[in-house]
Amino acid sequence: MKFLTILLLLCGLFYDAFGQVNDDCKNAVVLTAGSQCSFMQFSNINATSEEISIAPDPTCGSFTGADVWFKTTMPASGGLRIEVDDPFSAVPPSFSMYSGSCGNFQELTCARNDDGKTINDVSLAGALVFIRVYSYFSEVGRPFNICVFEPEIPLNDQCENALLLQVEESCKPVQYSNKYSTAEPDVVAPIPGCAQYRGGDIWFKVLMPASGVLRIDKERISGATHPEMVAYTGSCNNFNQVFCSSNDPTVTIDDPSISGEMLYLRIFSYGNEEGATFSLCLYEEDAPQNDNCRNAIILPVGDNCVQAGYTNRQATEEPASIAPVPACSSYRGGDVWFKVVVPVSGALQIEIESEYGTVPPSIAFYSGTCGSFSNVDCIENDNSFFVSEQTLAGDTLTLRVFSYYREDGANFFLCAFEPACVPSAIDAGETSICKGEVYQFGSQTISQAGQYTELFQSSTGCDSLVSVSVTVNNVDTSVMNNNGVLTAAAMDASYQWVDCVNGFKPVAGANNQTFQADVGTFAVIITQNACIDTSACYVASLIVGVEGDTNDVVSFFPNPSADNFYIDFHRAPASLSVEVVDMNGRTVKTENFKNQSLAEVDTRWLPSGAYVVRLQTENGITAMKLIKK
Repeated sequence: MKFLTILLLLCGLFYDAFGQVNDDCKNAVVLTAGSQCSFMQFSNINATSEEISIAPDPTCGSFTGADVWFKTTMPASGGLRIEVDDPFSAVPPSFSMYSGSCGNFQELTCARNDDGKTINDVSLAGALVFIRVYSYFSEVGRPFNICVFEPEIPLNDQCENALLLQVEESCKPVQYSNKYSTAEPDVVAPIPGCAQYRGGDIWFKVLMPASGVLRIDKERISGATHPEMVAYTGSCNNFNQVFCSSNDPTVTIDDPSISGEMLYLRIFSYGNEEGATFSLCLYEEDAPQNDNCRNAIILPVGDNCVQAGYTNRQATEEPASIAPVPACSSYRGGDVWFKVVVPVSGALQIEIESEYGTVPPSIAFYSGTCGSFSNVDCIENDNSFFVSEQTLAGDTLTLRVFSYYREDGANFFLCAFEPACVPSAIDAGETSICKGEVYQFGSQTISQAGQYTELFQSSTGCDSLVSVSVTVNNVDTSVMNNNGVLTAAAMDASYQWVDCVNGFKPVAGANNQTFQADVGTFAVIITQNACIDTSACYVASLIVGVEGDTNDVVSFFPNPSADNFYIDFHRAPASLSVEVVDMNGRTVKTENFKNQSLAEVDTRWLPSGAYVVRLQTENGITAMKLIKK
């Protein structure tokens, strides 16, 4: 490993000094296409950019230069695989492939940061092609590995070679692969409109059964997702898209209008051109009797739920021209249809559940007739639905039943009945809210304490008079200020004192009911009975001396002061720091004195008002209140 590292470093020094042998098209290195990839290491360090007159700029990879050149002879099959790799696990280089000769090139394909690219073009058999390798959006080169080989391209890589499949009576999976397949050009078939098509497609064809019903199962064996599929009618170069299936394991086509026609299936991987292995089967299985709106099953309405079994397996999608797309459950198709007459009471109960106790099917309700529907409601994964609308009495509702976010169906149970109604009065008890909050009670938005009632409709359609008692919890936010000691009046609460001047920033460790402030403006956040409120802001300062007072250590005069004030120590301190603080806690003046028993402080420029003067000596701190005239 050490030897390899030294060798790479030496190679790097060599490239730095001398550039690349294959820096120009005319000196392209010859690569031989074998039966499998055999990487060889090269570099584009210190490579330059070939002139446009020699080769047009690549159409991908944000080409900026630093290209090196290779050439190889296309195998007789017309199939060639180019693979590149960065030995240091970085982004692989980009490359472009040309036919022709230096100065007379036509770009065949371009790969941006792609590990590999497959070409399948028998018209190129035996031709000399050129490969131009460069760094993505950079002129800075790197070492890289490259190989060319003749891959095993699927026989049905192109539309004209589509593999004919037979329709069986049941699913009989057969394994296929689209590895090393290429992209059919859009002149042959329109680019698929789903699944982020990137190429790498293979082709099948099947004769549609006379019933117009075809079931297709496609399961991934390798790869991240199920294979994607587009179905066409027509012929290569003249296609009409029937549907595009994105990552669905099963697809059912139910279209009598295309019975007996040849259907082409284009299969590819989601979001990439590198293929995977999958299984595929085609079979004819009867769709449910009520697969279409016109064949909706009539549900009987009894006095109670009498469930009957149904299925939406093999069901197809009714087009939007027949019924609006359901507004819930991420509808993907696979629907079956029912009709039910609303009783004269206007009350109707629908219950539905999955055969295996999983997520129940969803239901869209319509009024009107097939092709002329109005949405009534859409119920997503709910076992029960109730209609209570006198204006609907005697009307026929149409039910569209489908699976959540998938077209593949399952068995389920369904019933319809007219519920018995027993009105009731319900006491919902008490509830509490904090001051400033609201409580939503039916149609009422409550912010005040009191007794409230609301008429609700139960799941059986019965009116229930529900009452609730609402209390409003108030937090006592009053605060007592005793000479700089702030005390919250609220008891049995939690407290957090905050600095009003500093954006209401919490004061570290100030979580008690009482807070002793030095100087500043403070408030307290109180949490009590699950409610939170904040007090007003209080100006606080710890006042030791007062106006005109003199103690045994220091005298402070005049107070109030006009232009200046004096501090008279009976014994001169070694050092004295004077700090004048306003009532917002801001320091507005500082002065320092040494070995002076009488200190004079100029206050002429201070606005009138109250201040705190803090005196700090070697013996401690003294604070006094100053009134500035």
